[in-house]
Amino acid sequence: DGYCLIVQGPHVGITQDGVVGCVEREGIALVDKCCGSAIAASNYLQGITEGGATITTKIQTFSDFQQGAVQELILPHGKRLAEAPNRMAELPYALFESQ
Repeated sequence: DGYCLIVQGPHVGITQDGVVGCVEREGIALVDKCCGSAIAASNYLQGITEGGATITTKIQTFSDFQQGAVQELILPHGKRLAEAPNRMAELPYALFESQ
């Protein structure tokens, strides 16, 4: 007779200064990228939309199946992310709609 709330969705870091796509961690001076998987997929997609990379049919490999799936799911959102005022702020919304 208990309750359980499950919340699912992509995430993105935001620093205290409002930089989207980075995160500050307590006790660590390094400001790092967050979410690394989403940013890697976004960079892959940006390479395709800007003409520097090609879509590969070997995205989903056993060694990193999850990352390959994220990269594949985000493909339809290339134009949307390219035209977004803030690519990193738009990224979690695009990923959420991809799922």
